[in-house]
Amino acid sequence: MKCPHPEFRSSVSVVKSDRSRFLATVKIRCARCGERFQFFGSAPGLDLNGISTSADGQELLCAVGTPESLREYYEQASGMRLPDFKKDERHPSTSVIEGPVEPYIRPAKAS
Repeated sequence: MKCPHPEFRSSVSVVKSDRSRFLATVKIRCARCGERFQFFGSAPGLDLNGISTSADGQELLCAVGTPESLREYYEQASGMRLPDFKKDERHPSTSVIEGPVEPYIRPAKAS
């Protein structure tokens, strides 16, 4: 009889990929029979700026980081300096924007 996979076991491990970036690896298996699950919808390979899977699809690889590293990534990718965020005292789960959005000028690369 085929296992109906009633319970699951999962694991997440995080490794540092460079000074401010991290890579989370997620694995899921059936707690009863041990069969490993596969992740769909992401390309196999390594993407330090997004989500991918291992070659066999059994590990989900997610680029993660601190709020500061995410802010730095978006500022460099968009060329815009993001406004500062401040916690809203009345609603702790939300943030408010202070100040205008300013263009981010990338430093010139040395040749």
